[in-house]
Amino acid sequence: ALERAVDDLRRRAVEAGGVRPDVTTEQIMGLVVGTCKVADPMAPTAGGACRLLDVVFDGLRARA
Repeated sequence: ALERAVDDLRRRAVEAGGVRPDVTTEQIMGLVVGTCKVADPMAPTAGGACRLLDVVFDGLRARA
């Protein structure tokens, strides 16, 4: 169910021009899970997972 929801969000974001079309749902889920796992030990510093996810999401944005 989660993968289906992420895929729907990804498709709509690609259609709206907000997300790169070459990124798959599996890649997005892997990036989010991996980032959260890595960020867990650094949670008290530099915004922890939220800051790292901001960087990941910037990389997913479609280029003008």
